Amino acid sequence: MADPPTSPADRWDPVYYSTSLGFIARLSAPLQALFTPSPTDHVLDIGCGDGALTVVLREKVAQGRVVGLDSSAAMISHARETYKPSGGSLSFKVHDCSRLDLKPRGLGDDDGWEGAWDWVFSNSTFHWILGQPDNRETLLPNISKLLKPGGHVVFEFGGAGHVADAITALTAAMVHFGVPAEQRKIVNPWMFPSAEWMRGKLKGAGFEVVKCETEYRPTKVSLEDGSIEGFVRQLGFMFLDAIAPEEGEKRDEVVKWVCELLNESLERQEDGTRWLGFVRLRVLARRPV
Repeated sequence: MADPPTSPADRWDPVYYSTSLGFIARLSAPLQALFTPSPTDHVLDIGCGDGALTVVLREKVAQGRVVGLDSSAAMISHARETYKPSGGSLSFKVHDCSRLDLKPRGLGDDDGWEGAWDWVFSNSTFHWILGQPDNRETLLPNISKLLKPGGHVVFEFGGAGHVADAITALTAAMVHFGVPAEQRKIVNPWMFPSAEWMRGKLKGAGFEVVKCETEYRPTKVSLEDGSIEGFVRQLGFMFLDAIAPEEGEKRDEVVKWVCELLNESLERQEDGTRWLGFVRLRVLARRPV
């Protein structure tokens, strides 16, 4: 099997992510509530990042197995070092999560791949995968092939209107710093679909839709705790690349410009707090028996 292609996610800093964007995992309680496995179930976590949620899943399948996949080698290394998985009940693998038709390296012949999973779980990942148009036709059919008959997929990611304020600020930065209009059109790496679009794609892939809904969930951020800068640096890196590809004074200037703009535009005058406009698309679906 060929190695998965190099991904921009390889540039992620897991320590910085865990400290400045740890709120993403902490806000996943509604998604976790839809995850109701049996103790012996096998679970695949797509886009596991630093592994913080993967180990929570593992606690719910004490006699089962959980595999976390992420395209970032740095994130997977951090997860392995932090949670020190032993045996086959918990493992972390580097894998291009847009290529679920390929079995990850490190999974043996006895581990299974297609038709081997009771649950496929994902948090805050699919908007990256669906940002590439070709993946919009393959992601859900590939997940269906991974599941056992009667198995479930449960996921949450950005829905229509998600972080529109941040995208506006990052786009404004590209205009301010002279990125040409034609280049600006192709920079955004995300797709944030509507619940209607997702429901259609799920049914087209043969799933029975149990839940498919969006939730507007403003999320508190701040310059002081690093969460605004964390979002701009870690999640907005492709916008930053269009302006200042190299780390250094220029990139720091751009980050500061965007952070100051967001700090002003997100402020609630009633109490001075800042809230980023998260919209979450949350899904529970079942592969028919």
